[in-house]
Amino acid sequence: MFLSYVDESGDTGLTNSPTQYFVLSAVSIHESRWLEFTDATLQFRKVLRERYGIPMRAELHAQPLISRAEFDLPPQDRLAVYGLYLKFLASQKSVNVTNVAVAKTLKDADYDVFETAWKVLIQRLENAMVYDNFQAGSSSEHTILLCDNTDGTKLTALVRKGRRYNPIPGGRAGYTDRPLQRVVEDPILRDSASSYGVQAADFCAYALYQMCSPKKFLKERGAHNAFKLLTPRLNRKASPRHEFGVVML
Repeated sequence: MFLSYVDESGDTGLTNSPTQYFVLSAVSIHESRWLEFTDATLQFRKVLRERYGIPMRAELHAQPLISRAEFDLPPQDRLAVYGLYLKFLASQKSVNVTNVAVAKTLKDADYDVFETAWKVLIQRLENAMVYDNFQAGSSSEHTILLCDNTDGTKLTALVRKGRRYNPIPGGRAGYTDRPLQRVVEDPILRDSASSYGVQAADFCAYALYQMCSPKKFLKERGAHNAFKLLTPRLNRKASPRHEFGVVML
């Protein structure tokens, strides 16, 4: 069983939205390595406490870390923490990161950003279980979604529907119905403040968003491509034609 922690960056709005993209990142960790990841994260957080005074129990979110003087850190230290976090995730062999990004600017008014992005992400996680893309050594693995508590009702309905009807493009009729089999239970909604896994997904999603649409602060400092630090952990099979395996919609 894989635990897939998911978070987003950007918003799903198409009209008067301040963001050009909506991004989802899933950090998947096999149950047998969950404690390994948790212990490693605790050790990493001790390093951040010793070097930068960040409390062990403090919630780490990439956007406020970069945009505000969180923890009374100067800009160079905030950038350092951001980079260290991504490098830490890249060093964890238990971690697999699957990514979807919706470019919203050219979408029709009736395009459902939320539903489309989540459907694609869930399908890629389903595929990862079926084809052993995370190299667990078994093609009979399953996963469960653990998400920040945003639009939980809509997401739950989407997953339940996918278990009964899940059209995939292709086939004689233009699609093939492949109901979800490997995404178990309803999504579990977590408070990100108490979940290292969701916080990890937050950093991944933010880094991808900044690669797609960088803010001036990061671009001026050459940190807008920090997503590339995650290369060893990226699920490239999600989109083999993309350099980093990102599904671009």
